[in-house]
Amino acid sequence: MYKPAELLGRSVSKSGGGVWLRRFLVTLQFGASIILITISIVMSLQMSFIQQKNLGYNHDNVMEIPLRGNMTGSRDVIRNDLKQLSGVVDVSFASQTILHAGTAAGWKDSLLLVYVDADKAFIPTMGMELTEGNNFSDSPADSAHFILNETAVKAIGMTDPIGKPFEFLETQGTVIGVVKDFHFKDLHVEIEPLIFQYQGDPKLMYIRLVEGTVQQTVAEIEKIINNYNPETTFNYSFLDDSFKRIYRSDIRTGKLFNIFAIIAVLVSCLGLFGLVTFAVETKTKEIGIRKVLGASVAGIIKMLSQEFLVLVGIAMLTAFPIAYYFSYNMLQDFAYRISIGWWIFAVAGIITIAFTVIAIGWQATKAATKNPVNAISM
Repeated sequence: MYKPAELLGRSVSKSGGGVWLRRFLVTLQFGASIILITISIVMSLQMSFIQQKNLGYNHDNVMEIPLRGNMTGSRDVIRNDLKQLSGVVDVSFASQTILHAGTAAGWKDSLLLVYVDADKAFIPTMGMELTEGNNFSDSPADSAHFILNETAVKAIGMTDPIGKPFEFLETQGTVIGVVKDFHFKDLHVEIEPLIFQYQGDPKLMYIRLVEGTVQQTVAEIEKIINNYNPETTFNYSFLDDSFKRIYRSDIRTGKLFNIFAIIAVLVSCLGLFGLVTFAVETKTKEIGIRKVLGASVAGIIKMLSQEFLVLVGIAMLTAFPIAYYFSYNMLQDFAYRISIGWWIFAVAGIITIAFTVIAIGWQATKAATKNPVNAISM
């Protein structure tokens, strides 16, 4: 007697152990893919966050030139010559590079203050913002004037700092301004207390250029510098290029994770394709009987997909906590970082499910559209 329900319930696989091994390996591959995809998304977002974060100053189109030879003694004349160029916005001098200022000194033996010797033009050239008080004025009185960043004001515990007496490096002076916090080191570390002193011992010249005139203006600047310092090779860098170099290793790490994620997804798809092919072959008769009984192509695809989507679900349950752990620990290297939102895991899951559905759908459609008579007679 013909019993379709009995036929539908039979297992035609002759190697149950092999099937379970394949399922385990595919689940493992899915898990690895999900972990790498998640970490790749997190690192890409972190790199984007770093590159787009407001640093408290504008490093675009700013040249940094070390003062060498006669340049130090001629800096005021050089500044005047450079400001005559149509492609130059402003020129300033400072004792440390703005990207990784590190020279510090103790304040009352209780607090380290990073100090930068700068002129009147430095803060506006860098596009920094004074939140209180005034900038230097190039007057003799500026030798006893100080400008603190917001972090220094908080660390010292000052309230209403403008006009308050202040002593630093044996100089008695007055706080005349507070500059909004800016990142003078990379985003791996928090902003530290900083103090601006007037002039002092500048070692670097900063030149802000008009956007779109950089190449021509650099050539003009080189001629002027060589007039005052012909024996020294003209050497310069752009702050935005130096900024990118600081995070080169982080960007490279992010790209590697992207590559590994793509490879992992491809390997998972190959394993999935093999398992789907095997499953379809073992269910050929069942698929034929279901079609004879009126099952639709969509219904057969759904039947074949359920098992594999369960594997994806298991992979997600195990992979997401691992992905979160590694992503969280990688972000701890950055003092300023993104938060790991739930949507990141949702995107990683959707990507994995999409690849799964495509792989299953293709094979399942082929099996479901075969002549059921031929399938039953096999």
